[in-house]
Amino acid sequence: MALGLNGSGTITGLSSTQDGLGLTLVAPTSIASSSGSSSISGGTVTFTGVSSISLNGCFSSTYENYKVLLTSIGSTTQDVYLRLRAAGTDDSGANYAWTNDGTNLTGQTSTIISINEALYGAAQGDIFGPALARSTVGISSARRPNTSTRQTSWNHSLATAYDGMTLYTSTGTMTGTLRVYGYRN
Repeated sequence: MALGLNGSGTITGLSSTQDGLGLTLVAPTSIASSSGSSSISGGTVTFTGVSSISLNGCFSSTYENYKVLLTSIGSTTQDVYLRLRAAGTDDSGANYAWTNDGTNLTGQTSTIISINEALYGAAQGDIFGPALARSTVGISSARRPNTSTRQTSWNHSLATAYDGMTLYTSTGTMTGTLRVYGYRN
């Protein structure tokens, strides 16, 4: 397949789910949200006024590692947390450990991945081996406009295969988009 750039700088010659960097957009098999509304279109999950958004069937044996992109606006200043899911159920046990801004926390029931405010928040992260029956590791970077940046590394200690994840807010609701990409081997 021949790749090129069009006049607007977009890569041509790729399917609509590939970005040219070794990533393929993964469409969850289903989603669920608390309050508000949510939908899936072409693999992009859009949500409005939710305190949590769950993606099912986004991790599988097709890819070993994944990239997650979140853009959202909070109803208030808030943290956004992640829990892994299997068969539609979150793992909310004290199986997470994370390091954030120099602070090490163990025995946590989730990991922090983003920070939001009423202006805007954005985060990107990589999740390594969530669908494999081994410990899962992740890293994320988040930015809240004009106020703070957050770098987090985390792990989930159980040797369990997970097929999804839930993002939830520390307070209030959020509105935005969520995309999961599989790294092509």
